[in-house]
Amino acid sequence: MSVSEILGTIHDGSMQVCATAEGAYDHAAEKLSVTLDAFTRRADIPDDGAHLAQPWLPQGECVAEHLPREEADAF
Repeated sequence: MSVSEILGTIHDGSMQVCATAEGAYDHAAEKLSVTLDAFTRRADIPDDGAHLAQPWLPQGECVAEHLPREEADAF
């Protein structure tokens, strides 16, 4: 699972503020792990891959939660 969202713009629209979530499910352990991140990037070339960290954005983190197999597909 992968989700990326543009949350808004700053500096007169020249920079985008973005958030991402990358998830993976471990069937054997019945555990869902999600890596969360936030960054800015230039709005005029958003696909250049340059993610700019900002001290005012939350640092990336990984969270994990037990999720039974029968609930994984619906999730």
